[in-house]
Amino acid sequence: MPTIEPTAQPLEIEECSSNQDQDAIVAILRRYNTLQAGLANYKRLDLMIRDADGKIIAGLCGETRWGWLSIETLAVEEGYRHQQIGSRLLEAAEAEARNRNCHGVFLDTYTFQAREFYERKGYTVYGKLEDFPKGYTKFYLWKEILPQ
Repeated sequence: MPTIEPTAQPLEIEECSSNQDQDAIVAILRRYNTLQAGLANYKRLDLMIRDADGKIIAGLCGETRWGWLSIETLAVEEGYRHQQIGSRLLEAAEAEARNRNCHGVFLDTYTFQAREFYERKGYTVYGKLEDFPKGYTKFYLWKEILPQ
């Protein structure tokens, strides 16, 4: 492995890097993680619900790795909320996580989002970050999922 002076390489600050650049950075971390903790078996899990015109009205984005489902986003368009759509997405994601031999799920949410929804679904807060954004709290939740 070549050795370089810390200041020898140019530092670039970009506000909007390409997906290719982001993928390259993530690949560095994933290679390191694999050396430390073993093969993670990263696999995307994205679910969508569309209206009659094919427009996405709700969805869940995440990935499974090391026996866990990480939910990055769960969103339902305003006019479609309170119709069990979020529940259906969450249940489908948990079922697929079980199929992938996962034993847990983790996610985050904010004071102004859906903490109570997740707690009703069996999730437990394990951490929080105050004033993110100012005046609000970000909550970190998890849930054990058992085989059926």
